[in-house]
Amino acid sequence: MYLEFGFTESEIDELNQFMMTQMIADHTVTTKALGRVIEATKPELGGEQAQSFAVRLMRAWLEEGMFKGVMD
Repeated sequence: MYLEFGFTESEIDELNQFMMTQMIADHTVTTKALGRVIEATKPELGGEQAQSFAVRLMRAWLEEGMFKGVMD
C-alpha cells in the first residue's frame, strides 16, 4: 500500500515511529490525527488524500494486528 503512494523507507519509518510513540504514551490515534501526520510526512498528497490513506492504513494495521489498542 505504501508503494501505491510512493512512500520511501524513511517516510514509512516516520509513520511507524509516530504510532510506536503513541502506543508508549498510551494515546489514542484517530484517522484525522494520522492523516495530519501523513500529510506532514508526504505533503504532496494533500489533506484529502492523506486522510483517505490514513483510513486504509489503519484498517491494514488492524488486520495485521499492529498497534492494537491505540487506534480509534
